[in-house]
Amino acid sequence: MVLGNVTQSESQESATVEHESKKRAFHAEVGLHYDFPSKRGPQWSMGAVFSPSLPLAHDNTLTYDNSSTSEDLEKPYHESQQYLPLHIGLGLAMSTRHWLLTADYNYTGWSHNASSQDGFGHEDQHRMNLGGCLALFPRRPRSTELMMGIGYGNSHISMKGKKMNYLEASAGISLPIRSSYLSIGATWRRQMNRDSRVMQECRWSLDLNLTFGERISRSKIR
Repeated sequence: MVLGNVTQSESQESATVEHESKKRAFHAEVGLHYDFPSKRGPQWSMGAVFSPSLPLAHDNTLTYDNSSTSEDLEKPYHESQQYLPLHIGLGLAMSTRHWLLTADYNYTGWSHNASSQDGFGHEDQHRMNLGGCLALFPRRPRSTELMMGIGYGNSHISMKGKKMNYLEASAGISLPIRSSYLSIGATWRRQMNRDSRVMQECRWSLDLNLTFGERISRSKIR
């Protein structure tokens, strides 16, 4: 079950107009994972996930309040039908002693949702990702790992009929520290459509993660 509450308020001098929308919907998702049997060579696995598009119910209320007069108003208002988007995802992975390589594709169907703002629309979203992880010391229980990835996809929002496409690349390293891991990475992201009528974006981000672990001896298990 998905529940949410959206409130938008506008004020001008002594008058205030508030739009409140309470939304709810049922969400279902199913997935499948399969490991291909292999006694020698690379290990292959694949997966798929599916989530249907379901209607989003909403109760809308408009409230008008004027502090300089006794004029108040509260009534329901109509909003176009919205839906949770259809989602389909497919993934493939190949692993060896040193390498883990992955590829996945995701489709999210937004286009049948109407936009409430002029100049903005919803587009079906497609995204493709490729990733890799290299274990430097596979014979050790916990190895230092190098990670890298690249992704390309479009935004689910269009501006004045123009789509926005994003290219993203990331790289990082995971360092074992006793029973814990320290991961450091950097990500670059850029909006590729250079049309002046759409939002432009180019950014760098630094990621830092520390995962704590505890070594459990056999005496504790007993």
